Order: sequence, then C-alpha cells, then structure tokens
Amino acid sequence: MALSAALHVDPAVDLSPTSAFYRWRQRHFRQAHEHAWFVKDARTEALIRSELARYAYAIELHESGALIPEPLYQRLHFRWDKAHRERLEALLAEQAFTLPCGKRIEPTTDGVRLSMLRQLTSGFIYANGCEDRSDDASACHWLSNARIRALSDCVDGVQGPVLVAAFFRAEVDALLSHFGGKAKALNGQTPAAERSKLIEAWNRDAIEVLIGVPAAMGHGINLQHGSCRTLIWYTHSFDWAQRAQMNARLIRAGQTKTVSIIDMVADEGIDVPVLHALEKKKAGEAAMFEAIKAAQGVAAPSTSGVVR
Repeated sequence: MALSAALHVDPAVDLSPTSAFYRWRQRHFRQAHEHAWFVKDARTEALIRSELARYAYAIELHESGALIPEPLYQRLHFRWDKAHRERLEALLAEQAFTLPCGKRIEPTTDGVRLSMLRQLTSGFIYANGCEDRSDDASACHWLSNARIRALSDCVDGVQGPVLVAAFFRAEVDALLSHFGGKAKALNGQTPAAERSKLIEAWNRDAIEVLIGVPAAMGHGINLQHGSCRTLIWYTHSFDWAQRAQMNARLIRAGQTKTVSIIDMVADEGIDVPVLHALEKKKAGEAAMFEAIKAAQGVAAPSTSGVVR
C-alpha cells in the first residue's frame, strides 16, 4: 500500500501537528521515492485500511475481475480470392504488386510497405499509397470483399449484438455500407453527445452491430450492460494496451456473460505475425511487472487484462 503525499487525513484523527505526522510516518513507513511510502508492518496497513473503510470503498483490479467470467478466445479463418492472394504474395516476396487496372505499386520505404500490407490484408488500398488524406471515397480502391463476407457470415451466426473492432476509416465506411441500418460506428470523430446516445442505445440492445475504432474506445466507455457477448477483431491493432482497452469495453465489472473474442485471420497477409507480436508484448508486460515486484519486494499490479 502506497501512502501518497496528497493523503487526506480525517479531521477527527489527532494527527494535525505536522511534526507528529512526520514522526508517525517515519515510524511506520519506508520511503520508496519522493511521493511514495510503503508500510513496514502489515498490521499498520490493516489499521489504516480499517480506518479508511469508514469513509471510502476501493476495488482493486484483481478483486473486481474475480467475478467476471473468463473470455473465450477464438480465430475466424478465411481465404482470399486467388487474385488478391497473389497481390499479397507479390508484396511479401517482391515488395511490389499490381492493381487490377495494371498499375504497378512499389513502396519506397519499409514503413510504406508495412502500411500497404495492412491495407491489403483488409482488402483495399488507398490511392495515395499508404494514408487516407482525402475525403473523396474514390481515393480508396477495394480489391477484395472476402474479409467483409467472412465477417458478415460470422455476425449472422452469433447470438445477440456484435462489437466489431476496425482500424482504418475506409473499413468503417465499408462496413457501415455493408450492414446498412443495423450498424453504427463509434470513432474519434463521434461528438460527445452522439457518443453518449450510441452507448445508451447499445446497452439496451437497440444496435445490432457497433463498429468501434480501438483508438477511440478507451476509458469510460461501458458496453457490458446489454446482451452482447461477442467482440470480433476485423483488423488488428499493433498496440497491446490498445487491444486490452478495447476488450475491456465488454470484459469489465458488471459483465455476467462469457464474452467471445474472435480474431479474423486470413490465409495470406499480416494477421498471423501481428497476433504473434501482440502475444509477445503481453508476455513482456507480465515479465516487467514480475521484475518490478522482485526488485521492490512489494506486490506488483495485476495484469489480468481488467482495464478501467
């Protein structure tokens, strides 16, 4: 238990003299750094918790997650059509590929190549090569709908509303067009008032498919109160923390259903390497906390994935 420099002491407790408080702190705590102190004796911590319990209620991550059902992790495998698979194979092997119109695309840097690979793994390519800097829909060329069809079949086969994680704006637009009136999107451009309405509608099951951009699905978005029990990763974030935040929109305190996390995986592209890298990042984070725990001799934070 850390004692912050900003600790507020109950006025009824006779610790008002500053010198008395400093002596009490020195007697019962050891200093970790300028603003953090740790108890020397477990009895002291128990006493403080007992006193604070009259005025506050705290839930630790591992405690709040104890009653949440463990999620099920699955992979949804699908195959590209022959022409698109050949484009991906060409980009991976020759660092170039050809569009249906005959135009040869050759990325000039590794960063551009990676961005193109992510786009092709979704089934499209931006006209300018790697980024979406245009509001003109024609700037995006869809090359294959295999991924959208696989998602649609999965949505039709699951029970209840479905939360879909998508990375690119072009993906969000295409999915909204495909699903029509039964789908809504929540992204970084969604106004605060509209965002609140979407969350409220989702939690009363008025939305069948909610397409969320992981970067916009962080703290404070509670989507666990409806009947949704399925999150499908249409495309994958490279950021493990961002992925955990997205998953935690459903897997959080108040969730009573077993949630299925489904990763879409194509037979060619970047899906498998990204998912492998994410697992390594997750393992690295756990190892880091274990190292901190060993170095400080104190309990490390839980990394169970229950994120606020």
